[in-house]
Amino acid sequence: MVCNKASSDPSFYHWPPHVYTLAIRSLLPWSAALFLGLGPVRAQDDTDLMTDLRTHMRDAFKDEDLCYRLQARLRKEDLQRPVLKGYMATLTMAGSVHLVNPFAKFAPFNEGKAMLEEAIAEEPTSVELRFLRLTIQANVPGFMDYDEALAEDRAFIEAHLGEVPNITFRNRIIDFIARADAEGKL
Repeated sequence: MVCNKASSDPSFYHWPPHVYTLAIRSLLPWSAALFLGLGPVRAQDDTDLMTDLRTHMRDAFKDEDLCYRLQARLRKEDLQRPVLKGYMATLTMAGSVHLVNPFAKFAPFNEGKAMLEEAIAEEPTSVELRFLRLTIQANVPGFMDYDEALAEDRAFIEAHLGEVPNITFRNRIIDFIARADAEGKL
C-alpha cells in the first residue's frame, strides 16, 4: 500500500515559518555581499582573531605562551593580508623578548621589523599597521635603532583616528598615546 499523506496534507511539504525565517536571515549577509560584488563575507573566526590580536597584543610581550599561541593561530591564516602580516611581525618581535640570550634576540627582532616595514609599504594608509609600528618604536630600547618613524606615525594616527571603525580599538590607541606621552616615550 502506498502512503498518500503527501498528496492529501499540504503541510507535509512545509516547514514551520520560523525555519524559513532563520534560513533567510542566515543567507541575507551572503546574498547581499555577493549581489553588491563584495565577495563572501569574512568568517566569524576572522573577526574573533582580529579581536584577540587587538586585545592581547600587549600581553604577548609579557606572556611567552600567549605570544606563541597567537603566532600559531596566525600561521593558519593568509598572511598576504598586510594587517595580518603586521600582527605576525609584531608577534615575531614579541617572541624575541622571551629569549634568554641577548644576542639571540636580534634575529627575530630584525625579521619582525622587516616584515612590519613590508606590510606598511603594502598598505601605507593603515592606521592599524602604523599603530603597531608606533607601539614597537615607543617601547624598543634605543640601541635597537628603530625609532625613525615615531613622529610620523603619531601624526598620521592622530590625523586618521576617526577612520578606525572599531571603537574599542580606537580607545586603545588613544590610551596608548596618552600613556606613552606621559612616560616621555613619544
